[in-house]
Amino acid sequence: MSAFLLRKIPMYDEADPPRGGSVSRPNAGANRNNLSRPEHGLSPRNRADTAANRSSTNSGWPTDIAFLAHYDVAPRVLSVALATAKYQGVSAAAALLAGGMVSESHFYRSLARHLRLPFLEGEATISPVACYPDIIHAGVAPLAGSQGGFLLAPREAAITSLILSAYRGDLRGRFAITTPTHFAGLIQETFKARVAHDASFALTSLDPALSARKLARTNHPDGRRPLFYCGVLALAAAGVCGLWALLLCICFFAIVMLRLLASAATLDPLAITQRPLCDSALPYYSIVIALYREARIVPQLIAALERLDYPALGSKLT
Repeated sequence: MSAFLLRKIPMYDEADPPRGGSVSRPNAGANRNNLSRPEHGLSPRNRADTAANRSSTNSGWPTDIAFLAHYDVAPRVLSVALATAKYQGVSAAAALLAGGMVSESHFYRSLARHLRLPFLEGEATISPVACYPDIIHAGVAPLAGSQGGFLLAPREAAITSLILSAYRGDLRGRFAITTPTHFAGLIQETFKARVAHDASFALTSLDPALSARKLARTNHPDGRRPLFYCGVLALAAAGVCGLWALLLCICFFAIVMLRLLASAATLDPLAITQRPLCDSALPYYSIVIALYREARIVPQLIAALERLDYPALGSKLT
């Protein structure tokens, strides 16, 4: 088995290459020192684009994962993530994290070191003046109190934009990097009431057709109000309020008694006299699980099947 040992080095900077050697990359075609000097006369924006293009071309990896080669991630893992991303039509970073090839904590911790920004994994407070829920989609939130600055949890294309901004020198201010999971937890802690309200009622306003609340109102309209109006008009037209009032009272009490009796009839549940079946009389069930390149979860599946309270006749693992 071949293994690649990559030494941790500082953030790759076009204007300030690392001293004392280079990091080898299979199939890279050039080492880090060959990419260390930008062309003179280029603007910061063009220099950043040139750096990103050369880094992606020479290493064969996109900008959003190329920096991981300097932080103990084997090039073979990055190549597999790139192939998976092309096959699934997603970004390389998304394929890398979704496939579990690199943990979320290691990915964003390495990104913070690469950008020379602090990595936040502990307690923090999101400013209550933050625009919720826009900060969830943007992945940026202001911090409250003496902390100040902004908390970043970039995803997919935002990772590339953030790296290019750092190359151009546009990443100014007080920023900190954290994982999207920790970022979401901080937002939920700050906006508890709004998150709970959106979880309960946001679907009705976003897409009423998918909401059971709106569907119930549409399919079962309340007919008591029109009936009440019709009754009032009928009483006014007939002029016999006393008789109509008596009839309505009788109908009302009859409906109330009917509901009470119907509820009382179900107070005593029927006793279950049927005895449970023995194991030999239980029906046969077959559980077929199709797996493709998922051998690592087979022990979990077997453990889950063994916890079923049902007699097992046998198993066939192919």
